[in-house]
Amino acid sequence: MGICCLILSPVASAQNHSRSRLPGFYARAHWGPDAWAPQNAPSSISHQPVALSRPPATGAGGANSIAIAPLSDAVGVSLPTPQAPDQGYLDAPASSAGYVQAPSVMEPQVAQPPSSDPLVVEPTVDVTGYGTENLIPTASPIRRWFGGVGATYWQSLGSDGTLLLATDGGDTLTTAGDVNGYDFVGYDATVGRYLCCGRYALGMRFFAWDPEDQQYNVANGGAGLVVPLSVLRDVSIDRGGGVVTVFDDISNNAANVCAENETSIRGFEANLSCFGLGGARRLGRCDPCGGCCGPLRRWCGKGQCDSNCCDPCARQCGGLFGPLARPCNGCVRLRSWHGLRYFQLDENFQIAADVDGNLGYSATDLFYQFETRNDLYGYQFGSEISYQLGCRLSLQIGGQFGVFANNVSVFHNIGNETATAFTTLQGAGAGDVVGESSDVRLATIGELNVGAAYQLCTCWTATVGYRLLSVCGVARPVDEIPTQYLTVNNNAVNVQADGGLMLHGLRFGLEYNW
Repeated sequence: MGICCLILSPVASAQNHSRSRLPGFYARAHWGPDAWAPQNAPSSISHQPVALSRPPATGAGGANSIAIAPLSDAVGVSLPTPQAPDQGYLDAPASSAGYVQAPSVMEPQVAQPPSSDPLVVEPTVDVTGYGTENLIPTASPIRRWFGGVGATYWQSLGSDGTLLLATDGGDTLTTAGDVNGYDFVGYDATVGRYLCCGRYALGMRFFAWDPEDQQYNVANGGAGLVVPLSVLRDVSIDRGGGVVTVFDDISNNAANVCAENETSIRGFEANLSCFGLGGARRLGRCDPCGGCCGPLRRWCGKGQCDSNCCDPCARQCGGLFGPLARPCNGCVRLRSWHGLRYFQLDENFQIAADVDGNLGYSATDLFYQFETRNDLYGYQFGSEISYQLGCRLSLQIGGQFGVFANNVSVFHNIGNETATAFTTLQGAGAGDVVGESSDVRLATIGELNVGAAYQLCTCWTATVGYRLLSVCGVARPVDEIPTQYLTVNNNAVNVQADGGLMLHGLRFGLEYNW
């Protein structure tokens, strides 16, 4: 009798509970959507009590042995037969647009590489088997290569008031600022690759700027022409009519005087950048429990990531270094870099005087010429901070500064193809004013960039901004003109690499990521 009571007790329990209390091995992972019924819902399982009787004694148990019937027969419950795992796929719920269909078995899933477009909501995989409320976004890889081109409308800043041409009466005609002023378009190109899943980037930039030659030509209108450089009183020349100082030769015989400057600027730089400080994110994962992901999990705590992890503008944790996923919620991103740079500044300056009586400039006229070349090699570092106004538009401000070794070379000459000027104290031959010298000096380069970027589509971004460039510690031709020519060795070939170059302008660019 005690056995009957013990066996009958599950019947009452089964009649008072729905199938949501069935044992765990009937979990949803092995059944379709109707495997779990809500509490008190109609059930398809019948509950018919059966009368138990003592079966005849069989086997070795003797008269007191009892043959136990199957549990399902004993309790009057038609239990479903466990089935093999269904390898098919369930239909995704109607509210799960943008999600992939989930396998109906709890087994590891391999996420397919999603789109790398940061503006596209990435599909997610239901690896839990319990619906879409805990779906985990898959990691979105970035496009590894990037490049771009740009054009900058440059203008020179600053003014050099060194007097180059004047009338006999002292009226100013030309200053060094007139021939050193630049107004030109320079071009640059960039190419690079992201490293370590977007944590870093190695980029290279090439630039070539060739301003038009700056030329200022003045004709003698009767008031006389002079080159008011006192140093020209210390050198003389014999063009066949006797020895005369260069200053007097120009003042007495010049029909025209022309001041001209040619400039060429080229360079290359390679920078290693790191991303992610200041609010940007890697293309990472968001914890389904509402906490942080990545290496900083233990410091973050719950709720650091946005709850709507499927929003492409949501913050998704990924570590200190990171992203090329643009922060969309008005976030700030800081990029910093270190690199090597080569910068070349070449200039050719001359004052030509038409003194031979023939029309135009020829080999028998008088030329005062300076050629300078600056080759800068060094290290630079910089940073850029950007503020995201929306999912496409952002503002940036940044700059960089570098310290360089400047290999300077200077060539100078006074004369023409048939005669060379010489210092008055030394005479012809020993005092010929022609030569070249070189030295290594310390130089610096600083840049400031302010602008905006607009993402046109998945791969293309347009940029516009203001740029300022300052170069210090370089040799400029006008700066190489000495104050006097006493001896060639002491004065004529000394390097004066203490000049500077400052440019500013508006830049337009186009960037591509593939």
